[in-house]
Amino acid sequence: MAPDIKINLEPRRFLEVELKVATPQGSKSARLLVTREVSNPGSVSGDTVSFQQSLPLTQAPGGRWIGRFADDGLLDEDYFGRGVCHWRVTKISACICLDSEQRCEPQGDVKSASNLGARALDIGMAP
Repeated sequence: MAPDIKINLEPRRFLEVELKVATPQGSKSARLLVTREVSNPGSVSGDTVSFQQSLPLTQAPGGRWIGRFADDGLLDEDYFGRGVCHWRVTKISACICLDSEQRCEPQGDVKSASNLGARALDIGMAP
């Protein structure tokens, strides 16, 4: 049975991401998809545990979208009875919502967590 992973309601570490996307005509909104994994595998039973959050992006001029997320957005807790799980961001991607039904089209991976030092990130292009 999957554990009930808890959102940190009092995060302290935030990252701002600026994406440059070739926005398709008719785009209504965009979502930032933040994937986290447990960084200490001994605290889980079985395979690596991951969690994905979908957060809104704000459109800016020039095909840019800006979003903000909490690096410490999940609570470190003992979810499996094997010790406290520590979470790390492993991937950021984005999707563009094309119509009023919020049908999202993936735009590819933005960056792996090891490259998050940059503020401006381009999808599908070298930074």
